[in-house]
Amino acid sequence: MERYESMTKEELLKELKWLLGQQDMIQEEYRSLQSQCADLAGEHKALEDAYKLKEEEAQQLRQECEALRRTLILERRQHAQGDTLKHLSWMKTEAKGRTWCVITACSPDAERIVIPETIEGDPVIGVDTGAFSDCVKLREVDLPYGVRAVAEETFQRCTSLTRAVIPRSVIYMGRTAFEGCSPELIFEGDEGSYVEWFASYHGFGFEAQKAMGTEEKFEQAD
Repeated sequence: MERYESMTKEELLKELKWLLGQQDMIQEEYRSLQSQCADLAGEHKALEDAYKLKEEEAQQLRQECEALRRTLILERRQHAQGDTLKHLSWMKTEAKGRTWCVITACSPDAERIVIPETIEGDPVIGVDTGAFSDCVKLREVDLPYGVRAVAEETFQRCTSLTRAVIPRSVIYMGRTAFEGCSPELIFEGDEGSYVEWFASYHGFGFEAQKAMGTEEKFEQAD
């Protein structure tokens, strides 16, 4: 304040004019910053909209890829199942008014087995002791959803077996079910499923896959 008290009227007017000019300049800069912020907000909104659109397109592509994958797997299963039954033997059992199938044996020359979910209209729920033992040519096996148990020694000494698809419906596999198989054997199944634990516990590889097959709940065949 002392600075202004010592100033003449002309100096005060000049100072005031300079201050007003500074105020105008600051206001202009403020308006420019507001305009830049608005432009940035518009660009951000445009980027958000573009990202959302790309995400929707990506989601649609994922759905289309998943549908195609399911179709291809289904076609592969159907084709393989047509050759599978000629290699298999099974027995049927009745419980609670329903008939169930259990795989009991496989021909030793089988190289790839895709077991169907049903045989002659009856669901497959298990694989019996030693059903595939010593099938040394067997390279791949695919069990259907609905199978609950794989007995002891089922795939024992299948030395060429390198891939086994096990559905999440399986809740038990015998300790010796895959004894003597190749150390290169890799199980495929649902992440966090019983088969993932089994593979880890017995020192086999594991690959997670999305579930395929019928999702219906089968009654207990006790």
